[in-house]
Amino acid sequence: MAHHTDYNADELLKTLAERPGVKAYLVYNQDGVPIKMHNNIKPEEAIHYASLFSELWNASKKIIAKGSDNVVEVIRLRTAHQTEFIVSQIDNYTLVCEQYCGPAIKEKAPVGGAPAADAKEGEKKAAPEAS
Repeated sequence: MAHHTDYNADELLKTLAERPGVKAYLVYNQDGVPIKMHNNIKPEEAIHYASLFSELWNASKKIIAKGSDNVVEVIRLRTAHQTEFIVSQIDNYTLVCEQYCGPAIKEKAPVGGAPAADAKEGEKKAAPEAS
């Protein structure tokens, strides 16, 4: 059993958001209810992301668990918008972090984690469409 240390979640998320390349983050509970989110994510987007990533996480766990003792610890999903999502789950909470990758790291994520002025436009294009 893994040893869990008490951390200040707000401080950890603030530190995460300040890292170069980080675009946004979302934390949701086992019921798919968003409980913490970066200010770049609208509440309706957070609900949508939580639903999609919950389904992806659960399907991945089932597929990986079939016929093996392996478990899913992290899912890394690269998008066509020069970002990637990193998903991890501990206990009843899931963290989804979106970060820039490839050339977008230098273009949209200068040191200090603050997005460049043109990143706002890119954020709207990078949001997944509802199906």
